[in-house]
Amino acid sequence: MNAPSPLNVFVNRENTMRAVAYVGPSIEGRPRPRWISPDVVIRVAAALYGIEESELLSRRRNPRFEEARALVVWCLWTIPTEPMSYVRIGRHMDGRDHSTVTNLHVKAIALRLCNGFFADCCTAMRRYFILTNGGAHERA
Repeated sequence: MNAPSPLNVFVNRENTMRAVAYVGPSIEGRPRPRWISPDVVIRVAAALYGIEESELLSRRRNPRFEEARALVVWCLWTIPTEPMSYVRIGRHMDGRDHSTVTNLHVKAIALRLCNGFFADCCTAMRRYFILTNGGAHERA
């Protein structure tokens, strides 16, 4: 029997802890993907925070939206071996300025240290993209 897609395992807050604790294939020693799909990262981050993708990409300053945006920036900068530039990340996030993306990255680092849910999301996203070689099967 095939295991469920890693993407489906943690598409909401309740399942995130299970995704982190999932004892599937080890990522130890596996190479990080060279590239990850920004569209997949945005879709998963929106699902984790229970918001629409359009809300994540909107200009609204709701704290939940800000955390989801910070997660997207952290993933696109940290997970691949060749991180996207802040300018390219901003383009994928509805044309945001690179300084906005830089501030979101700083916020993401702080959230990883003090927000357990955010740190768990980072761990789950890293695991997902390493196991799926950058979400290759999700690309359209």
